[in-house]
Amino acid sequence: GDHTRVLTPTPIDVTIVAVDAPLRTNAHWMSQMLAIWSPVAVWAVVEATRKPEDLEPWIDGLPRVDALVVQDTDLSADPAAVLRQVALPVALLDGVPATPHRWASLLCERLESTKA
Repeated sequence: GDHTRVLTPTPIDVTIVAVDAPLRTNAHWMSQMLAIWSPVAVWAVVEATRKPEDLEPWIDGLPRVDALVVQDTDLSADPAAVLRQVALPVALLDGVPATPHRWASLLCERLESTKA
């Protein structure tokens, strides 16, 4: 007989853990939590209104950051500052994937608003 098996995909459990890590975060505590959770990815949420110079020590003090989530770009005079100055990829811009097209659109919108 025919011993063909049909493989059905098994559901993947996804767990998202959000931790409020202020700029004065205890890096030791964060290291312990990351060791316990063993995350696949660690994203840091930053406000576009923060100066990259203020974010860099915070990011460097965290045990691990794989990408940034940049929020409130509409409130920032220079929303691309974080892209230019922080050496991490930006995964999301205001909740949407940070594709080159999204960055271009954001910056063109900003240029249009400054001309008006």
